[in-house]
Parts: sequence; structure tokens; C-alpha cells
Amino acid sequence: MAYLIKFALVTEAIFNALGAFIFIVYPQGCLSYAVSSSSPITGCAALLCQVFGAIVLSLAVPLLLCVPDSNAVYEKRRIVYKTMAAGEIAFIILFLRASQDYEKTGFAPEFLTRSIMAFAPALAWHSYAVFVNPAIMRTAGAAAPHVGTKKVQ
Repeated sequence: MAYLIKFALVTEAIFNALGAFIFIVYPQGCLSYAVSSSSPITGCAALLCQVFGAIVLSLAVPLLLCVPDSNAVYEKRRIVYKTMAAGEIAFIILFLRASQDYEKTGFAPEFLTRSIMAFAPALAWHSYAVFVNPAIMRTAGAAAPHVGTKKVQ
């Protein structure tokens, strides 16, 4: 099972890096698909799109750092996946809220719906790996951590 989590980590990091690159290099193009036709794309909006891209790019780093096996890789993977899930939950909530009154946001309702649909599978995967089947995040032959015991460092 260790190959599955390693494949997932590398794949997600690649998709994050590619998506981030597009947001950073071509923000007006990205925003043109997101906003309603009557909303102008301002310099401020373009910069915020680039900032979002930079954040997404930075999230690729911890994903890649969790690929190699190490003594504490299980704990690292859990922290990274919980962080990713927290961000996905926040984005889904924001997009759901914005879809309630999309005219005020300037975003096209289709963009908001597609964004929710894009974050949902990632949230499902991260939640599955952390809460349903955490064994897939362990290295081959690693024992499960004992609940309630502290490690001596």
C-alpha cells in the first residue's frame, strides 16, 4: 500500500504545481473563466489570483517532502493531509456561501459550482486517508502508533 500513498502525494504535488503556474503566469486568463461577463478583471483581482497560485505552489512542497519513507513519515503525512483537508473545507464553504449571492461576488455561478466539485474529490481522498484508512499512509512494515503513548525524543 505504500506505493499508493507515494503515487498520490507526487500526483497531487504535480497538479498543484501545474495549476499554480497557470494562476501565477496567466491570472487574467484564469479569471476570465471565473467572473461573470459583466465583471471587470481588476489588477487587484489578478494579483489575488497570483497570490492564490503562490499558496497552492507552496502546498506542493510538504506533499513532496512526505514521499520518502522516514521514521516519522506517518505523522508527517497525517499533518499534511489534515492541512489540505482543512483548506478544502474552507474553500468549499466559501464557494457555497458565495453561490448564495453570486451577483455580489462577480463570480459566475458555474465557476462556483465547478470549484466546489473540484475540491470535493480531494477532500474525500484526504479524509479517507486520514480518518477511514490511515494504514495506507504508513511505510511498509511500520507498526501502528499506540494511542495515548508519547514518544521520547
